[in-house]
Amino acid sequence: MTGFAKSIVIVLLVCTVFLITTNFIFFFPWYMTLAYETYNLSTLAAQHNYIDEDEALMIIENLNKKPFFKENPISLSDIEGQFEPGILQRGAQFSITITARYPIRMDMGFVKVERDWPVSFTVETTCLYFDKSIDSLYIDEDPI
Repeated sequence: MTGFAKSIVIVLLVCTVFLITTNFIFFFPWYMTLAYETYNLSTLAAQHNYIDEDEALMIIENLNKKPFFKENPISLSDIEGQFEPGILQRGAQFSITITARYPIRMDMGFVKVERDWPVSFTVETTCLYFDKSIDSLYIDEDPI
């Protein structure tokens, strides 16, 4: 009888390890997609010195089209960074973060585990655009 109980425990452990492994095998392409789209958004934001909302929505649309992100779609509130124009000058740095939730699903018949694991990817970007309207050398303080 103890041999039968041990074999049941071993089968359950092997099934659990298999399900955890498959969840993490799918995690790496999901995370690389998140990193790639965060990098794309940072290169677009570096050209303007802020995150343009239209470009952020384009990145969100690209992410939500992927099968990895269909279960937990990303919204504009999941993106953190500099959204206000006219504050930063060339050479200033700011961070861009996209936060997403990775779905962990394991179903072994009698036990069903469903968790959403919050994961974020951050890229530090440097502003490239020189804005004359916020530089003190180009502002005429004495208009005639």
